[in-house]
Amino acid sequence: MSAETTEQTAPNDPRASYMRARSLADRIIASVKDLPDSTETRREPGTDIFGVRLHFGTGLTAGLAVLNTAALLDSEPVREDEETRTWIEVRTHTDGIPVIARALASREDADQLLQQIPAVVLVTPPGGSSLSMQPVPLASSVVARVPAVIPTPADTVGGGQ
Repeated sequence: MSAETTEQTAPNDPRASYMRARSLADRIIASVKDLPDSTETRREPGTDIFGVRLHFGTGLTAGLAVLNTAALLDSEPVREDEETRTWIEVRTHTDGIPVIARALASREDADQLLQQIPAVVLVTPPGGSSLSMQPVPLASSVVARVPAVIPTPADTVGGGQ
């Protein structure tokens, strides 16, 4: 016996909200270079609205994945410094769905990724003293190896549709 059922959902139906959030998570994952360690579809506290959380893990690569996700979603990344760790996050709404992407990083990695403290490597010229040290150009730092991501409306999830 084969039966097809078509389920009609109301606009505020929690199941429909969940399915929209899952669909958005799938679209984001299909569009980012680095896969998150985990994804979570969760109900926003006290509502019937479901949102998406992408957990990219720890380290420089994970932080870079958050920056790339922020560019994809046309949003600005932020940092949250705690006593011994720093979170790099993007919090936004895409197609009316709350999205959080985050990674745990060292303060040094967060500084480099968010370019809050320029990466400067001091070198002592041959025969020079430590007082005559000159900064090395930024092009030789880790920040220079981070690819620039400039989204266009067609590149953003939910944009250009």
